[in-house]
Parts: sequence; structure tokens; C-alpha cells
Amino acid sequence: MSDIYIEKEPFGVGAVLSESFSILFRKFFPIFVIGFLLSCISMMSHFVIAGKEIALGLNPDLSAIYGGYAILAFIIQQIMLSYCIAIIVQLAYDLRSNTPLRYTHYSKTAFRYLLPLTILSTVVSLLGGFGLVLLIVPGIWIYAVWSVVTPAVIIEGKGFQGLARSAELTVSYRWPIIGLIMLAGLIVIICMAPLAYLSTYLIGLDFFAIDVLPSAASISNADIMLYIAINSLANALMYGFSGVVIAMIYIRLREIKDGIATNNVAEVFS
Repeated sequence: MSDIYIEKEPFGVGAVLSESFSILFRKFFPIFVIGFLLSCISMMSHFVIAGKEIALGLNPDLSAIYGGYAILAFIIQQIMLSYCIAIIVQLAYDLRSNTPLRYTHYSKTAFRYLLPLTILSTVVSLLGGFGLVLLIVPGIWIYAVWSVVTPAVIIEGKGFQGLARSAELTVSYRWPIIGLIMLAGLIVIICMAPLAYLSTYLIGLDFFAIDVLPSAASISNADIMLYIAINSLANALMYGFSGVVIAMIYIRLREIKDGIATNNVAEVFS
């Protein structure tokens, strides 16, 4: 008896990326503002907790001594990032399903699931970062496997089971997701690089001369605020686009795996 081969439905990297841009530009201003404000809060907390010498990496010796401050700042950044992405994922999901936008609902829901979102996103970030340090492919593979943790938690209400749910949804489609992640990452880098260079240049840091660092005394509070503002512009682009792409990946996987139309996915888990 011959085996029967059933061709799987294509993921459609180009279509998902195109739709991500379409959704992003439909509500670019609110998505951008959400990312900008939360990035400003995150970055300001870093400077307040660690000080500008550690936050800007001006004194490696101090960074080693006050590593606890850096860890606390990292935790706060993960909390704000998880909260931001959760809001944007919900917003993008509703845009895709032509549902009226509910900003208060997004904020409350993101806050309700903030603990599992923060812990799971931190696990993914650390494991993915470790994988990237070893070899690029393992790190990106980890990000692909757990690429839809946020919508699994926030839309399906999976809580700490979000990792397992994401792994289940991405089975058989991880290579296309890797391709999409790489394309999206390249776009983000191209958009962010000029702003990142500008922010460091304005306070006397030079990407091409990192062995020559300015003194902390030469950097005023106004310089720090400008640095935070410019970097938050870059982060807003990254957070907004990333959140939308995550939502579109999730929607496409739900359509393929479960045959559920976009406007019915949330109802199934309500």
C-alpha cells in the first residue's frame, strides 16, 4: 500500500509581511505612540536606577560593580516590552478582523497577563540570545518556535502554557517563520540604525571609535533626554512592527491549523 502524501498549505511569507505593513500603516500613529511612550518609561527607569555611566556603558568597571542595577533595569525593560507588545498584538488582531478598537481593554488585558508574559518573554529572550551567541540558526529557531507566545497568552488565555501552545502552532512552519523573522529584522535594522547612530553621536559616542568614551560630566541632562527621545523613536518602530508581525503570524497559523477565520479565533477562547 503506497503512502498518501498530503501537501501542507503554504504559510505565505510575502503575504504575511505585506499584510503586516498594511495593518501597521492603517493605525501607525497610535501604534507608534504606544511604543514611544513605553520605551521612554523603560529607558528613563534605566537611567534613574543605574545612572548615566552604567546606562551608557561609559565606565565598564562601574558596570561590573553595580551589576545588580543593570539586572533590575533589564527586568523593568522586559516588563515594559511585554506590556507594549501585548497591547500592539491585540490592536493589530482587531484591525485584521475589522473589530472596533478597544484601547482600554487592551491595556487591562495586557496588565492581567503581565506576569506570565514577562516571564515567558524573558525566557525566550535569554534562550534565543544564547542561541544567537553560539550560532545564528539555533537562536532564530528558538524565536520561531516561540514566536506566538504573546497572542497565545493574551488572546487564548493560555497563561504559562503559552510556550507549549506556541510550539504546537508553529510545528511544520518554523522555516517560513524564520524567513519572515529575518526579513522583518532586516527591515527594523535599516530603519533603526540611522536613529541609533544619531543618538550616540549627539552625546559624543562614536560607533567607529568605541575605545574613546566621553566623560559622564560632559553629558548634560538635556543630552540624556534627547538620547532617550531619539532611541525611543527607533524602539517605537521596532515594537510596533514586531507586534504587528507577531499578530499576523499567529492569525495565519490559526487559519492554517484550525481553519478558524480571524474574527472567530477570540470567540473560541472567550
